[in-house]
Amino acid sequence: MSPNFKLDQSYTEKAITGFEQFINLYPGTERAEEANKLIDQMRKKLEQKSYEQGHLYYKIGQYQAAMVAFQSTLKDFPESKKVEEIRFLILESSFILATNSIFEKKEERYNETLEHYNTFLKKHPASKKLKEAQQIEKETLDELKKLKI
Repeated sequence: MSPNFKLDQSYTEKAITGFEQFINLYPGTERAEEANKLIDQMRKKLEQKSYEQGHLYYKIGQYQAAMVAFQSTLKDFPESKKVEEIRFLILESSFILATNSIFEKKEERYNETLEHYNTFLKKHPASKKLKEAQQIEKETLDELKKLKI
């Protein structure tokens, strides 16, 4: 009864809980491997839903919400294959948010952008998006200099 990732996932979460209980009650059963495969499939569905929520916020220009949603995805699914992309989208969202902020919040938000850049650089030093990330860092530093003048 686990529906498409675009729909409510409460049945998926119940199914995962049920399979985990089954595995805990009958750890030696030959069906444990099958149950684990089904759990993995359902977790991927939850991961995709979580990523898509953040990406939707990003696409509609709700950058603060996108950052929160993407950070939640990283917390809930640290093994995701999209970790690098998610961190870059957090960095980009942070920069756009800072750029479009009111004057009083710009400095704080640009500093947060630098923190996201440093995290991205530390975790993904060989990223294909490294040049774009470095450009964001350069523009962020330039904007911070303008604010201090």
